[in-house]
Order: sequence, then C-alpha cells, then structure tokens
Amino acid sequence: MLRWIGTVTERCVVVATALLFCQWPLFMDQYTARLGGHVDELQLQLQKISEIANKNGKMLNQYIEKFTTSIDLDFQSQGEFLQSLIERYQNLSQSLMLLQESSFLSRPLLFIRHFDADIVKTTYRQFEPGLSLTFEAMAYAVVGVVVGHLVCSAVARICGNGWKRVVGKF
Repeated sequence: MLRWIGTVTERCVVVATALLFCQWPLFMDQYTARLGGHVDELQLQLQKISEIANKNGKMLNQYIEKFTTSIDLDFQSQGEFLQSLIERYQNLSQSLMLLQESSFLSRPLLFIRHFDADIVKTTYRQFEPGLSLTFEAMAYAVVGVVVGHLVCSAVARICGNGWKRVVGKF
C-alpha cells in the first residue's frame, strides 16, 4: 500500500513539475511582449523630444545638454530625466534584441543577465498560465519531469532511510 502511495505521489509531483517548467516559455513570451511595449513607448517619447530639439535648431544631445548645464536646479533635473530616458531606451532595446534573437537554450541566461525588475514584477502579476505545445515548452517540460523525478527520489531516500531506522528499532 505504501509503495502504491509513493508511486502515485511521485507521478503527481513529476506531472506538476513538468507543467510548472513548461510555463517558462509562456512567461518569457509575455515578458518579451511587455518589454517591447516599453521600448516602443520610450522610442515614441524620444522621437517627440527630438522633434522639439530640431524645431529649436538642436540635436537631441545638445538639447539635453542645455538642460543639464543650466544653473536652475529644475532644468538640471529635467535634463537628468531626459538623459535617463535615453539610457533606459538603450538598455531595454538591447535586452529586447538579445531575447528575440536568442535560442531557447540561451534565453534563460540572457534573461537573468538583462531583465528589468519592474517589468518582471508586472509580468508576474499579470501572468496568464497556459499549455504551450511548442518545442521549447516541451523541452522545458522534459526538464521538469527530470527535476520532479530527482526531487521525489531524494525525498524517498531521505524518508526511506529514516523509516528503516524507525522500523529497525522495533
């Protein structure tokens, strides 16, 4: 009876970890979509700021420099804000490009190296789980099966050794 319970439990854990692991590609797709939205919005804002600079006969960097070199602290703060928009756009667009061009094997590592915490939090809060039948999702499901089996085997060994010690005393 205990063996049957152990077998059923192991199968449930293995299926659960497979389903959990195959959510990763879905999360990455949703994260990439949000990242792309941020990049598009920043690009739109920077285009509008560039248009204003051009109307005043300046390049974008000259326009921002006028703000940052001002003696007025409000204008300096605005210049720093504009510069931070450019830096954020560059960082996020590079991350987006790397994720879009990566293979499913390198994507997790690139994600870890280049993720944006705010976008990850928003993606997590809005994440919609599903069942993807792509090669990538299936590969992660296989990894989930292996991890689930390893976890069950480790727990069984730990419990088994403890059980043998308890039973051996009687």
